[in-house]
Amino acid sequence: MLIFTTDKPRLKRHFEKDKVLFSYHLGDLDDFYFPNCQWAVDYTDSAKIEEAILIYTGCDTPTVLAFGLSDRFQKLLEQMLPLLPSKFYCHFFNQHRSLFHQMYSGTDLGTHQKMKLEQFAKLEISTHKDNIIQLGNSHLNELFALYSKAYPGNYF
Repeated sequence: MLIFTTDKPRLKRHFEKDKVLFSYHLGDLDDFYFPNCQWAVDYTDSAKIEEAILIYTGCDTPTVLAFGLSDRFQKLLEQMLPLLPSKFYCHFFNQHRSLFHQMYSGTDLGTHQKMKLEQFAKLEISTHKDNIIQLGNSHLNELFALYSKAYPGNYF
C-alpha cells in the first residue's frame, strides 16, 4: 500500500541497503533538502520500508527518483504514477520505461551513470601540496562551464 512518510531513520535504513544506487536519496535526507522531498513508500508487515520513491520539489521542475530493489517496487510505482505532477524529470530503471510511457510522454535526456570506487586502497593519493589546487571564486567561470557541458540544467 502506498504511504507517504517523513520518517528519516527508516528512510535512511532503507537507502543504506545500496548506498550507490540511493546516493541522491541519502543526500536528500539532509535538513537543507528534506523539506522539498515527498517520500512515497511501501512498508513490510514489520513496518520496515521495503521500497521508496522520491519526488524532489526544490527546483522549478520536480524530479522523481524511482529505483526499486524488490518485486514490490512495480506495484508502488503503478500506484504512484497517477499522483505525479504533469511535468517532471525522472531517473528510473529502463525496465520501467513502458510503465511511465503509459501515462506520460517524455524526452529522453540520456543514460545516467553512477560510479563506485571498489578498491580505495589501490588509489595513489598525492599528499604533495604542489599537486592540490584549492578552488575559489576565481574558478567559478570554469566550474560553471564544466557543469553546463556535463550536466545541463543542473542547480548545483
